[in-house]
Amino acid sequence: AGSTVATDSRTQTSSSKRWILPLLAPIIGLLVAALIVTPMLGAKAENLPVAIVNADSGITLPTGETINAGSQAVENLTFVDQQVLDFTLVASGQSTEELLEDEGYYAVLEIPADFSQAAAAAQAGVGEASALTATVDQSKTMMGVQTATNALTAMSQNSPVAINVTTINKIPTEWGFAGSFAPMMLFIGTFI
Repeated sequence: AGSTVATDSRTQTSSSKRWILPLLAPIIGLLVAALIVTPMLGAKAENLPVAIVNADSGITLPTGETINAGSQAVENLTFVDQQVLDFTLVASGQSTEELLEDEGYYAVLEIPADFSQAAAAAQAGVGEASALTATVDQSKTMMGVQTATNALTAMSQNSPVAINVTTINKIPTEWGFAGSFAPMMLFIGTFI
């Protein structure tokens, strides 16, 4: 009779292990995921690298006055006291795609070759100033891309010079909100 009682207690212990392990595995997985995702929720994008390509070389007016609106725009952008975007002047030899993909910039801000000429014409009342073109790469981290886009749009609204913001490598809209987190979730799944 004594051996029967010992067998019954072992059966009860192994039976309870069968129920505990399946319950603990998802809980442990959720805890690990929470430990990975929680720091990302409070993160702020700062000092996002943005390349400035200045194709404008300036003009000399018939009065002898030299206008270099492109250089003035670069100076204004690089000396702005803000922590969101980190502007770097780069040579105009590289294409926008090379700067975004190979150099790791979140955005490229281009000053057109006729920028000074258009600024002089606008100042004289015979034309309109040229707009700057900002190209944002959406394949970078979603928070950084959104921050860069918002900062460039705000700059355009607070400046006499328009900035046309375009996006490349767009996440398909049919993916919706989940599409913005797809790359991060792939990384988290691989990490786990």
